[in-house]
Amino acid sequence: MMVFWAILKGIGWLALILLCLLLGCVMLALFVPLRYRAEGAYQERFSGKAKVTWLLHLVTAEVSFSDQVSYCVRVLGIRLVPKREKKISQKTAKKEVEKAAKEAVAAVGETVGEGSGNEDAKTQGQARQESVQAFGNGKGAGKTPPPQGTEKSLTKADRREGGQNATQDFGEDLTEKIWEKILLFLEKMSSQYGQLRDKIRKVCDTLSYYMKILRREETGQLCRLFFSQLKNILHGVLPRKLLVRLCIGTKNPASTGQIMALYGMLYPMLGNRVVILPDFEEAHAEGSFYLKGRITVCRLVICMLRIGLNKNFRMLIRILRKKEEA
Repeated sequence: MMVFWAILKGIGWLALILLCLLLGCVMLALFVPLRYRAEGAYQERFSGKAKVTWLLHLVTAEVSFSDQVSYCVRVLGIRLVPKREKKISQKTAKKEVEKAAKEAVAAVGETVGEGSGNEDAKTQGQARQESVQAFGNGKGAGKTPPPQGTEKSLTKADRREGGQNATQDFGEDLTEKIWEKILLFLEKMSSQYGQLRDKIRKVCDTLSYYMKILRREETGQLCRLFFSQLKNILHGVLPRKLLVRLCIGTKNPASTGQIMALYGMLYPMLGNRVVILPDFEEAHAEGSFYLKGRITVCRLVICMLRIGLNKNFRMLIRILRKKEEA
């Protein structure tokens, strides 16, 4: 009995340890921020790099791009993506070379065999053509004339009467076909007009229904809550440090001065984060940027829960579901 209780105690402690580990992983994922950094420059071509780290650089992901894009993902300093290529030993290299040589020799033999087969086929075809020509030039190649039938001669009056009857029949058939097409076109137009009218009526009804929902006071409160939480999400996601440096020249002092005047108007909003240097002599554009920030998952989850658990949001979902079921 004591052994049984000892086994249960060990299982309980193991389950508790696993539960604590799971809870610790969840807490780390929620409260440890995801840090990101990016920098780049433009001088006749664009180049830059970006890096994302988590939990004291235990998990890192890097992307760099200039002429070509390269990326790398590391966990505990071990590169996972892209995987390293295995080194090929000398024995395997020799085996691969011998295999490629055998395949090349077999391919050459097949091409030689196909060439000889084509020559034999050509000689057989020439022999058949010569035999056919000889048989055609011989006595047995007689031509059978097609059978000739007797034709009845018609007078000019009969031909005129037949032509008039044919033109009358053709005109009647043409008018009947045109009239049928006109009737079909009118029927299609009437049916399409009825369908279009019904669709417009349905769209107007749905729009009026949703407008009534939007005019409610509960919907207004939900919209205000949504925009406030969206502002919090953007505040937590956008970079905390940003520096942009530009050098712009248009070879026209007047247009360059206009650009600098616009920059002066926007300076209270941009501040020291964006710096523009003018060039009044040459026409070119250069620039560089640097940004750094972090994202906390816990903040995003709290904002989403505030929206999802709101009673006005749940009521709006019920109303929309009833509309779809109806």
